Amino acid sequence: MSQTTKTFSIFLSCSGLHHPKIGKMDSFLVLYDSEEKELGRTKFVRNELSPTYETQFVLPLESENKFYTLKHYNMRIIKEKVNNCDLNIHTYIGETTFTVSDLFDEKTNKNHRLKLKISGKKENKDYGWVHVVGMIMKDPTEFLCLKMNGLNLDNKETFGKTDAFCVVRRQFKGGNEWYPIAKTEIVYSDLNPEFRTLFIPTYKFCQDDENAPIKIQCYNRNKIKNPNFIGECITSYSKLNNLTRSILELIDPKKENRNKYRNSGLLEIENMKITKLPTFPQLLENGLKMNIIAAIDFSKKNGSYKGKIFGSSLHDKREKKNKYRNAIKHSLEEFTPILNGNPVSGYGFGGRWESQNTYFGLSDGTLDQPTFDSTDDLVDAYEKILAKKPVKPTRKNKIVSLLTHLIDSKVRPTKNESVFHVIVVYLKNKLCDKKAIRRLLTETSHLPFCVVFVPLGKRIVIIYVNNQRVILNKFSEIEDLCGWDLHHFHLVDGIKLMKDQKYSLREMTDLIPFNEYKDNELAARYVFESIPPKVCDYVYRFLN
Repeated sequence: MSQTTKTFSIFLSCSGLHHPKIGKMDSFLVLYDSEEKELGRTKFVRNELSPTYETQFVLPLESENKFYTLKHYNMRIIKEKVNNCDLNIHTYIGETTFTVSDLFDEKTNKNHRLKLKISGKKENKDYGWVHVVGMIMKDPTEFLCLKMNGLNLDNKETFGKTDAFCVVRRQFKGGNEWYPIAKTEIVYSDLNPEFRTLFIPTYKFCQDDENAPIKIQCYNRNKIKNPNFIGECITSYSKLNNLTRSILELIDPKKENRNKYRNSGLLEIENMKITKLPTFPQLLENGLKMNIIAAIDFSKKNGSYKGKIFGSSLHDKREKKNKYRNAIKHSLEEFTPILNGNPVSGYGFGGRWESQNTYFGLSDGTLDQPTFDSTDDLVDAYEKILAKKPVKPTRKNKIVSLLTHLIDSKVRPTKNESVFHVIVVYLKNKLCDKKAIRRLLTETSHLPFCVVFVPLGKRIVIIYVNNQRVILNKFSEIEDLCGWDLHHFHLVDGIKLMKDQKYSLREMTDLIPFNEYKDNELAARYVFESIPPKVCDYVYRFLN
């Protein structure tokens, strides 16, 4: 998107929802344009009939008559289908539409708010309302840097200490909803956590209204249920501005009237300032180069071989049934506009090329610059491996050796701040060296690279043990490494090794379940869209 293109952001919430059967809803919204093209999805909010969604959408301010559609779904949180990206799995509730002119009409809608009724399959049934708050982005390069620390937080753990994180929310004129605008990483086992600096766009925090109420809520991470609430405080930019340090009390409203209750801890806010930071398109215009590296799993985890290298596995010789070829081609082509003619690198792991290392270049098995001028050339090299069978698959798909080689040979020695390396890992569904990968990423989080895992196998496998049905989540190792859980809190921000207590300095990994999307182009776009936040996070923390 061009720098001069005007954009606007929308904040979304719902009210008056009704569960199709009983209980509360686990709802999320999907945004479509006038051509029924999916533009994005909100993260789902669990057990709420009046949810405010964490995801905000940035859209081009083009024709005022252009309309958008919001479709409302209820997430089916059952073990077999949890987090499944196929919308057919979940319960469709209804939808509503709005136009840009309705949202930003200064005569009839000064607060830029819309309350839209959800229309479902039954005309006379009440499905609830969607609230849309719009804001035109005046300067997308202006960010507020917010550094927070917790002091003497309440311990919400029976064994151990609180795993704390904070959510920053804002209230807009004309409504009482509190919209999430930022979230810290999780700091494990610490009652005095020091959170990393947040980079919050000013249009979210205080654009046009320095007195806008800001609520900061502190939680304890709960892996099974909803997070445990610790306390909250309400402030504003005008109150915090020009203060080098501010101490706020975290209050739990349920305990506020108790005689001996003082607070649930303190929140220290320091070094709050507004600064100019480049957007991802601006970084590319200023000379940042992207180096895309594909890593393909050739291990026996992909299926049965029956004496042949790829007998009945995901590496099927038949083009239409080969899930690897499909994912590689579509996802890497999405990176073409930002490569500017630079080659793409391709490696394999989990197999030995003529009895050499368990990782190799896709071109001829050597590690000497296995680069390709285009995605088609890389796919051709992959298909030659399927035809000639030079690779002997290993039992385990260990990738840490390849990651170490790539970091040592490409990332570390150059120390080139104008190149960012993206490693896209294509595998079935399991990792055999999660702890080693976590340690490596934690120790190298100051280097300019990120890793995106693209699993192509099944997430859920059902087995029977002693006539008992057992459900196995095959993505569990990758989800743990990438910070997925039932509530979509990105734990990788605060990733920690249990032995030496080291933390990652930034967000470095992501998980895109490619085959759970019915549309290949949509899945490829989500692979691409996972990269810009990681690039910007690295630049903001280490190059500014």
